Amino acid sequence: MNEILKPLIGKCCVVYLDDILVFSPSSEAHWKHLTENFQLLREHKLYLNKAKCEFAMCIVHFLGFIISAQGVSMDPYKVTAVCDWPPPTHLQKLVVFMALLIFIDNLFASSV
Repeated sequence: MNEILKPLIGKCCVVYLDDILVFSPSSEAHWKHLTENFQLLREHKLYLNKAKCEFAMCIVHFLGFIISAQGVSMDPYKVTAVCDWPPPTHLQKLVVFMALLIFIDNLFASSV
């Protein structure tokens, strides 16, 4: 998917595995960007699953983040899940928790 949508990635879309997030500064530009994405997918005989599609959303939950016109923020539900994590009772659980925190930090750093 990354290779197919390469000309649009960073310009008007983000791809994570088989998820495509199309972003635009205006509704007119959004329809143009959607058309460009659809054309590239069609050229490679790739099709959308209509049941999994959402269009013209003002707020999007994506990979643990909330994306809107105001910017990118952490999903409070995900933050609560980490804050409510039970305290590690032995070394192995501590290592797992630390690995989770490092993963979250790296994910956030690479998305900003």
